[in-house]
Amino acid sequence: MRKRKTVSEIPFSRDMLPHSRKALWFDVVKLNYIPLISLGLIMFAFSLPMFFNMLVTDFYVAQLSAGVSDVSSEQWMQVQEQIALVRNTSALMDIPVLAVFAIGFAGQMRVIRQYAWGEVVSVFYDFKTGIKQNIKQTVCVAVAAGVLRFLCIYLNNLAELNNNVTAYYASSAFTVVLFLFLIPVGAYMPVCISVYGNTFSQNFLQSFFLYIKAPAKSLLALLCSGGILLFMLFPNMTVHVAVALLSTIGGPFLLLGWFLFVYHQLDIYVNKEKHPEIVGKGIYTEYGEEQHDY
Repeated sequence: MRKRKTVSEIPFSRDMLPHSRKALWFDVVKLNYIPLISLGLIMFAFSLPMFFNMLVTDFYVAQLSAGVSDVSSEQWMQVQEQIALVRNTSALMDIPVLAVFAIGFAGQMRVIRQYAWGEVVSVFYDFKTGIKQNIKQTVCVAVAAGVLRFLCIYLNNLAELNNNVTAYYASSAFTVVLFLFLIPVGAYMPVCISVYGNTFSQNFLQSFFLYIKAPAKSLLALLCSGGILLFMLFPNMTVHVAVALLSTIGGPFLLLGWFLFVYHQLDIYVNKEKHPEIVGKGIYTEYGEEQHDY
């Protein structure tokens, strides 16, 4: 009787790899959904200070907003000033809180990179290694994001309280620049940090270069990967808690998709010329064939 070969006895060849990054995402999720959920739970622990700050802010804003329908215009203005103070203070507190979150995010990016490259992954080992390798630059990105977020909230509150046309224009312009430029460029940076051994300025310039090469595609991919966070704009505590939990525990699945999109862009615009040894890493490509299928 002919012996049937087991999986371990079948010789590996490159054509056994997924043929596109879409297929790679589904393969990784299908085979590693439990480790990815575990990674999300680890990130939940790093998110606890952020959750606490968010809940305290929502609680105070809800308390201040209660019963404002029966107050005078002067009292209503005082309430709005108090709410603005609470939100400004919360945004300021979020700067060190985001730095704490970034420590875990640095480890998470290493794990995601290993999955995207088709490497053997040990979640806890790779998580610790990622923190050691990426912590400095990732924390810098998080602190910069926190400062920009604080400025955006502060300017918006200033414009609303003063009812000043100039302040409104300044606030609106800053918000547009933040959402259409700074956030997308900042979203590219963790991927670049985890892939290359570049300096912070080199990673920033490379992220800027990638974004301006395909701004519409980048915004669409970012919306698909992190669009759930837009629900945080709704002033509702229940919505905030639900979004925070889903985006943290389910974050590795979304982040894997974003990483694969960015790496595809890197292959096209950077790796082909500067790092040919890592072009198409994790997927099957014919030698010398250009990649068109994300």
